Formats: sequence, structure tokens, C-alpha cells
Amino acid sequence: MQKFPKIFKGSLGKAYLIIAVFGVIIGLVITVFCVDVYDKLSSSVMKSSERTHMIVNKQVSIMNTLSLSDNSFTKEEIQDLKSKPFIDDVGEITASSCRIWAFRDTEPLKFKTDLFFEALDDKFLDKKPREWHWNKEDDFVPVMVNADFLNLYNFAFAKTQNLPQFTTSTIGKFMVLLEIKGNGMKRLFKARIVDVSDRIPSLIVPKAFLEHINTTYGKPDEGKYSRILLKVNNPSDPELVQYLADNDIIANEDILSSGKSKSMLAKVLAGEMSLAFIIVLLASIIVIITFELLISKAKNDIVLLQNLGFHSSELMRYFSKKFNVIFTLQVLSSLAISCGIGFYIKNYLESSGYNQISVLSLAAILVFVSISGVYYLFFRWRISGLLK
Repeated sequence: MQKFPKIFKGSLGKAYLIIAVFGVIIGLVITVFCVDVYDKLSSSVMKSSERTHMIVNKQVSIMNTLSLSDNSFTKEEIQDLKSKPFIDDVGEITASSCRIWAFRDTEPLKFKTDLFFEALDDKFLDKKPREWHWNKEDDFVPVMVNADFLNLYNFAFAKTQNLPQFTTSTIGKFMVLLEIKGNGMKRLFKARIVDVSDRIPSLIVPKAFLEHINTTYGKPDEGKYSRILLKVNNPSDPELVQYLADNDIIANEDILSSGKSKSMLAKVLAGEMSLAFIIVLLASIIVIITFELLISKAKNDIVLLQNLGFHSSELMRYFSKKFNVIFTLQVLSSLAISCGIGFYIKNYLESSGYNQISVLSLAAILVFVSISGVYYLFFRWRISGLLK
């Protein structure tokens, strides 16, 4: 084994080899970066599970202001929406149709105000608390409030009215009374906020409770809904956007733009990742070809060594040892650079308010291991074939 370097007088082509080694490192880093960035942004910044749910309503016109037109969704329109391939499901949001007063007579939260409630099928809720149930005999009503509503109360109302501010955990400690009026009747209920919703921008109660108070104290369901929830595959789908525009349906522009941004980001990163993969592929081929040229130049020496009793496995170990040094350098350098970039992205996102960000996402690690593994196995396969 120690005589092999003297026998193989061919050069490894250092200049080409160094360029190829750096090519593999750069390609691996760019590939891992693209996968890692997309995975982090998808899971933390643009939450896909939330962005597939859109609350929409129809355009308000002067005719609606003058009560000469109705901009509610009818059952027929909802069925039409459900039939569209770009819409998975439609949630009918029912609003309260009776007078609701909420009040509390004791400090530190003493108030009295008009209130409204909305409800929809539980399958459309992002959370379902343990207390989320109601029947006609219950005096207690569980309520969910939107996270934005809580922020508005804390920062736009509580401070100016000298009222206490609440966190998502402390808001549920206070019980309030509800007075429901209508049709010459009234009834008192106890209510408490049992959870905070990130999906539904409203005050949500169980559907059974809202149907009961609407039927008893207000107007029964007329099959019309001012707002509905759409569960969609892709908020930026051109067909969906066009359908909403054609039917004067308004959706949250942040959701639509987020979907477009995510789609554009995916295309850009996919293009960069494809380019990086080509760099890795070409650079890897140059490294392997360099070894193949060395073996080809030393073909006579290899035959002589085999005739003298040296087994192909010994020759394979010699070349593998040289390649392993190069491969280890590439892998460790790529991993170190990728972790450095990942650590910077993690700190940036966490400083922007996003928590539980990993240095490298699992998807990025799997891609890194897969490409490195294929690269190594391809070398072994090519070199072993030449030494047979």
C-alpha cells in the first residue's frame, strides 16, 4: 500500500480538483439554503394551515346602505361555491339576530356593553376547547375571541378606559353575564372566554347556542349568510381570485398576497435549487472524472499490481482513502456554512417575533444527507467498476 503513490505517477489535476471541490460545497450550501428558507417561511411566517381558510363577504354598495339590496350569500350560491374545484369546503357563519348585553358589576373588570356572536360548524374551528359544548339546560356559555380582538382591547381600549389588560391565559379567569332579549322574552347566561382563535375574526359561541337564541329571541335561520369561510387549496389560485372578482366577493388581501408571495417564493427557490443541484452534479462529476483519469493513465500499473497478487479491494481502499479526505472536507465545510447561515436566519426570525425556529430544518438536513449519500455511492460504484 505504501508503494502505491510512487507507482501512480499521474497527477490528480489539482487545479480542476480544487475548483470541483468548491463547486460541490457551493452547490450543497445553496441547495440546503433554499430548502431551509422555504421550510422555515412556510411553517413560521406563512402558516399554510391558516392560509387555506379565508373568510369572505360580498361588496357593500350604496344600495345596501339604503336597504334596497341584500348582499348575503344564499344557499344556492354556497352550493355553487362548494362545486368549484379550487374550493374544498364552505363554512356558513351564522350571526346573532337578537339583542345581547354583556356586563359585569365587580372590579377589576366592570362594564356593560352591547355584544354580538357568530357561530359555524366545529370542523372549521382552529381550536376546540374541552368546554366547547352547550345544550338548552346550560346556563354557562363558552366563548372564543379572536387574537386581534384581544390586542385591540389591550392596546386601543383598556388603557384609555383604565381597564386591566389581559393575556390569553388570564382573560379566561373572568366570568361575565349575558342578557339575551327579544320577542318579549329575556334570559341571563354566564359566559367566559375559554380560548383565543387565530382563524376566526369574531366572537364565537357553540352553534347550538346561537341557533337556540336566534330561534327563541330573534329571527330563525333564513338560509342567508353575511359572511362565509372558504377552505381552499391555494389562496393565490388564479381561478379562485378571478371567481371572487367576478362575483364581487371580498377576501382578506393579506391572505391573497401571502398566497401569491408563497407561490412566487416557491418558484424562485425552486429555480435556485435546480441551479444549485446542477452545480453539485457537474462538480461531483469533475471530481469523479479526475479519479477516473488517474486510474486510466495508470491502467498498466494496475494490471501489473494485480498480476503480482494485489487484490482490487486494496486498490479500492487506496483511492477511497484519497476520496474520503476530499468528501469529508466537502461535507464538513458545507455543513458548517449551512449551519452558520441557518443560525443567522433563526436569530433574524426570532428577533421578528417567531418562536421555535431550528438552526436547520429537518427537510434541509434530509436533502443534505441524500445528496451527499448519492454522491459518495456514485463514486464507489464508478471506481469499483474501473478496478475490476
